Amino acid sequence: MATNGFAALCLFGLYALYTAFCPIRNIIIAKTIGIPVVWSPISPFNPLWIIFNKRIAPILQSLPLGLDDWTTYNALDWTWVDRTHGNSQVHDKHGDTFAHATPREVEIHTRDPDVAIQVLRKQANDFPKISHYASKFYM
Repeated sequence: MATNGFAALCLFGLYALYTAFCPIRNIIIAKTIGIPVVWSPISPFNPLWIIFNKRIAPILQSLPLGLDDWTTYNALDWTWVDRTHGNSQVHDKHGDTFAHATPREVEIHTRDPDVAIQVLRKQANDFPKISHYASKFYM
């Protein structure tokens, strides 16, 4: 019985280390790109975050810990909300192109059409993308 508890504790500890390591790794990767970097401790694609973010984010934003930025970037609809209600405040704050580092990935957000075209014309190995949608932009 004690062995099962120890194994569970070890697995939890390894998961905690992995969870702490991933955002640090992705922040370092994002900083090598040479554009401004924002980071979030939770991926916007985390299933639990998707379910609970609309309930938890307002609580975190009301705390005096400066958590409002990463809760903004972690909503799946933040780009839409920012453009329609915020007049692109995020891009005004961080520049036309910036990286968003999370434990799961590094996302590049841009409002510069030249950068978007350049990324879409790169080879599939440079920037993974859905080929069906990307092929519509090739001329």
